[in-house]
Amino acid sequence: MPRRWVEEFRIVWLVAWRELRDQLRDWRIIIPMVILTVVLPFLANAGAQAAINFTAKYDTPLIAERLVPFLMLVVGFFPITVSLVIALEAFVGEKERGTIEPLLVSPLKDWQIYM
Repeated sequence: MPRRWVEEFRIVWLVAWRELRDQLRDWRIIIPMVILTVVLPFLANAGAQAAINFTAKYDTPLIAERLVPFLMLVVGFFPITVSLVIALEAFVGEKERGTIEPLLVSPLKDWQIYM
């Protein structure tokens, strides 16, 4: 049984490696990934801190209290969109290159394609 899993994951890694090579060749994907992972968290954190400082300056704790969940969303959720950009480009890239049809009719299982 473990040998079969190793073989199935070897195929997954083969497809993932090909996709990674395709992703790293295109600057239109690399630049947004770098910006979303490196720049956006610091920018969002600075904006969140500025909003909290603004509410503290005018002594409005109620606004600050209601602002915190939104700021957590901005600081935490927006950087996660990097994975969404990568996934979207992967499927669009497959469609543009004309390789999605052979991939879908290959003997790969659905979970292997998603992995």
